[in-house]
Amino acid sequence: MVELRRAVLQAAAAPFPVLVEGESGTGKELVARSVHACGPRRAQPFAAINCAAFSDELLETELFGHARGAFTGAVSTRRGLFEEASGGTLFLDEVGELSPRAQAKLLRVLQDGEIRKVGESVSRHVDVRIVAATNRRLRDEVHAGRFRSDLLYRLEVGRPAGSAAWTGRGARPTSGRRRRGRSEAAGRSRRARWRH
Repeated sequence: MVELRRAVLQAAAAPFPVLVEGESGTGKELVARSVHACGPRRAQPFAAINCAAFSDELLETELFGHARGAFTGAVSTRRGLFEEASGGTLFLDEVGELSPRAQAKLLRVLQDGEIRKVGESVSRHVDVRIVAATNRRLRDEVHAGRFRSDLLYRLEVGRPAGSAAWTGRGARPTSGRRRRGRSEAAGRSRRARWRH
């Protein structure tokens, strides 16, 4: 637990995105909230969204907002979560469930720091710390062609070589890379890990 707290503090102090990987129920959102609460953005908003709960179109509106008249029922302009969390932290839960289209849009925000509301042609600058979580191993998803390698690189950009991984319960540090002599079963038994 001491190692986990130390790692959360280290991640909170850095300006980079944080990726949390682990099974459901292992405290990924708690880690995300701790990173926000311990960092310099703690006085700013924290917003969260479950990426698996929305279709592409609804997710785009939730994240980026929409202009008045952008679609039927859009009677007024609406801010998205990127704008609402500007200056703070946006927690993207189940980021591994994003479609290829949604992955491309998220990558653009991470690269350029800009969003475009649905129905607008003007880009807006946003300053948001991203904490993403998934119950999938994203490196495996990249190898299977289901997740973009460039997006994974952006989400892991601050992870130093040899950074530790933590299990969700009964935490103990283990190497982020599998060491010689460790069994495949031991590697699979890790409950939750996070990278920064």
